Amino acid sequence: MTEMCSSVPLSQSRISANGHAPNNQHIEFDCGANLARETFVVIEGRTLLRDCLTRSLQNKGILVLPFSSVLDFLPNVGGCSPQLVVLSIETLSKQELQGALSKIRSVAPSIPVAVLAEKSCLNDAVEALKMGAAGYISMSTELDPVLEAMHFVSAGGVYLPAECVLAAYQSAPKESAENLTARELAVIHAIRKGGSNKMIAYQLNMCESTVKVHLRHIMKKLHARNRTEVAIRSADIASLYD
Repeated sequence: MTEMCSSVPLSQSRISANGHAPNNQHIEFDCGANLARETFVVIEGRTLLRDCLTRSLQNKGILVLPFSSVLDFLPNVGGCSPQLVVLSIETLSKQELQGALSKIRSVAPSIPVAVLAEKSCLNDAVEALKMGAAGYISMSTELDPVLEAMHFVSAGGVYLPAECVLAAYQSAPKESAENLTARELAVIHAIRKGGSNKMIAYQLNMCESTVKVHLRHIMKKLHARNRTEVAIRSADIASLYD
């Protein structure tokens, strides 16, 4: 049975063994008791969903620090830093999401953030990654895969739901290698491996400005708007190099 929190004065408020903390209170992290436990922050404005997610993660042995907003979380970043911040974005506008991610990065640049959305949408996912999130997790996914995605992001990975990537791939125009030069194919290969423009330039012995020119040509030929779409739409021709 889950251990219940004890009531303590505000000045002595601490995270209990099961991860609960009263909202709108400054938290003193009990580092000695929880040093070996994996710690996730959950930011969800809706009380029921916050409690459900908190208890679900606790049942998996994770120490959870729940907050109702980014503003409640920011004063408590110090002490024992969490391995991951899970930020629910359903009630946030695009501008509010950008502001929330910016605030978290400003005080905790090394802590990855996974955003939690109601549905899988590649465009929304790409926008979240461009704003600084390291993962985009759909609430339509079952708990165990969600937990694996959270672990992946906390370990330094970047996560997108497979269903939104597959949907984008299936609807994307299929391209052949016939319209691409050998150098463009090499750049595509490097992009699919996650290389930056600077790294690609070093690997292919070309100027970084030349890589950018190749990338513009590739995006035009593949009808892609960004590097993520280049990687998706080049899947059929990736076997030439992979």
